[in-house]
Amino acid sequence: MNLYHIFIVLIIVSHSAMTHAVNIRQALTIKALKGHRPLGYKAARRVLFGKIYLQKTSQGSYIQDIYCQIHFTKKDGVGPFKIPDHTKLNTEHAWPKARFSKKSSYSTQKTDLFHLFPTANQANSYRGDLHFGEVKQVKNYIPNCPLSNQGKSVFTPPENIKGDLARALFYFSIRYNIPITNLEEAHLRNWHLLDPVDDFERVKNDLVEKYQGNRNPFIDHPEIVNKLKDF
Repeated sequence: MNLYHIFIVLIIVSHSAMTHAVNIRQALTIKALKGHRPLGYKAARRVLFGKIYLQKTSQGSYIQDIYCQIHFTKKDGVGPFKIPDHTKLNTEHAWPKARFSKKSSYSTQKTDLFHLFPTANQANSYRGDLHFGEVKQVKNYIPNCPLSNQGKSVFTPPENIKGDLARALFYFSIRYNIPITNLEEAHLRNWHLLDPVDDFERVKNDLVEKYQGNRNPFIDHPEIVNKLKDF
């Protein structure tokens, strides 16, 4: 086989691989879209705080925020289907609103439960719209929040939530057809492996389906991440 034929074969193989990747992405988008019934922002927060993340004990109910892992209780406005005091416990959009797709409904993206998380108000402000990544040099220490770090251009969350956030962003990228930057994606892929899907995520997936109508394919089938070359 001469060089020309080798070149042609390589082009065909490359095209086939690209087509396969595109087909997988399209199939995942369809799966992420299937059944999606957007909620209003108030309704979404009631489900987020008052159902998905609400923990019940003999001492009462509480919510543990994801960045500082502080417990918020009844005195903070926590309870079944209640929205807590926003000056204490806030709604984190894992995919920052500043980077929402202009081709999709802003409201639908804002209320999508798969990328909403409960966070201590101050930590939420420190994260802002920073990309996720591993902070090499801390820019600001977050008061009463030693488990998370703010760097100049990235934000590092606690180890036990890294995989959850990675899969939330994978979902958002696929659902709304928005690319993830190469550097952030590299960190997210690593976090996805280091912090695999757990029972809480599976329960959240089921609850989101109950209230919002759709599922996160990367929670149902985490192995699919390896089949996508990039997001």
